[in-house]
Amino acid sequence: MTGSRPDVLTASIDTRHGPALKLVWENLLINNYKPTAFLLREVLLESKSYEEGVKRLNSTDITAPVYYIVGGINDGCVIERNPTNVHNYTYIDEE
Repeated sequence: MTGSRPDVLTASIDTRHGPALKLVWENLLINNYKPTAFLLREVLLESKSYEEGVKRLNSTDITAPVYYIVGGINDGCVIERNPTNVHNYTYIDEE
């Protein structure tokens, strides 16, 4: 899934090898974590800045491991997420 909020940010989602389907359902139904694509959609609809969008993608508990690829006006990053934390964060610059 790829989307953009004009003059704010663009973002894509890509799956990572993750936990068994049982754990994804547990994260959704018992832990009440946000589905990864739903979070991306909310960020694209509601974020007022690149920084706000990246902060939400970094901090919201999600159902499964995922890569978020985010671009701003002059910034970019790849966020490698586990359900409850950031596994790796790579800032992208022009150099």
